[in-house]
Amino acid sequence: SSTTVAVATLCEERGVPLISPTATKETIKELGSHIFQTNLTKDRETRLLVRVAVKGMLRERFAILYPDTDEGESIAARFTAELERQGGRVVASAPYDLEVTDFAVPIIELRKAAPEAIFIPATANDMRLIAPQLTFHDLRAELFGLSSWNNSLLLREAGASMEQAVMPSEVALVPEERRQRFEELWRRRFPNTSSTPIGLKSYMAALTVIEALDPEGGGTRQRLRARLESGFVEMDASSADDSAAPLRVVRAGELVGLPIALFPGLADPDPAETGPEELLDDELLEGDDSGAGQPED
Repeated sequence: SSTTVAVATLCEERGVPLISPTATKETIKELGSHIFQTNLTKDRETRLLVRVAVKGMLRERFAILYPDTDEGESIAARFTAELERQGGRVVASAPYDLEVTDFAVPIIELRKAAPEAIFIPATANDMRLIAPQLTFHDLRAELFGLSSWNNSLLLREAGASMEQAVMPSEVALVPEERRQRFEELWRRRFPNTSSTPIGLKSYMAALTVIEALDPEGGGTRQRLRARLESGFVEMDASSADDSAAPLRVVRAGELVGLPIALFPGLADPDPAETGPEELLDDELLEGDDSGAGQPED
C-alpha cells in the first residue's frame, strides 16, 4: 500500500489512470479520480458477511470485537448498520488496544451477552493472538472476519480456535465463469505453477482496461479514466452470487469455499445490491499456448 500511495499521488497529478490489484488500504482510492483497486472494499465485505450470516445461516445476535482505531470504529459502525438493516442486532461491542497482547477484559465482557456469532475486523496478526484467547475464555460463538483472514500463517498458529470461522474470499467479486477461464489460461501458460489470487485480480484488472479502451481509437486519458470508473463501479456493485464461493470457512485447518447456494434464505437478491449479469467478456493471456513459459518473480 505504501508504494501504491507514492505512485498514485504522481499518477493523479499527471492524470494517468492507475489500477492496483494488491494494495489493501481502503483510502487509496480517495487519493484521486484516476486511482482504482481490484480489492473488495470494507463496505462490500461487511454487506456480504451480514447477508449470509443473517439470511443464510440465520444468525441474529452478534458481538463485535474491534481495534480501538478510527478505522476499527468505522468498520464496526458499518457492520452494525448493515446488521440492523438485515434484521439482526448487536448485543455487545468492545474495542481492544493494539498495544496489548492480553484480550481477557473485552472477551469476558462480550461473553456476558451470550452472542451467537462474533465479528472481529482484525488483521491476521491480531487474530493469531485473539483466536486462542476466545477459546481459553470460553466465548463460544461463530467467528466472522474480513478477507485479511485468508492467511495460511494465521490458520497454522491459531489452530482449532479458527475452526468454522467465516470470511470473504479475496476474489469474491470475480464470477465463477471468469475464474474458471483464468484457471484454464493459467494452466496452459504455466502448467507447473499454481495460480494466485493476485494473478486473478490482475487478470480482471487487465480485462477492465481492455473493455475501457476506446474501440475507435483516439481516446484520451480522461475518457479512459471515465470508462474505468464505470467498470469498477459495476464490479464493486455486482452481486457476489455470481461467484461460486464468495465466502470461505475454516474446516480442519484449511480454507474451503462456503457453499452459500445451499442456503434457501439467499435465493432472492439483496435489493440494495444491483449490477450487471456479466462483468467482461474478453480473453487475455491467450498469447503463448505452448505451456513452456514460467511466471517471472
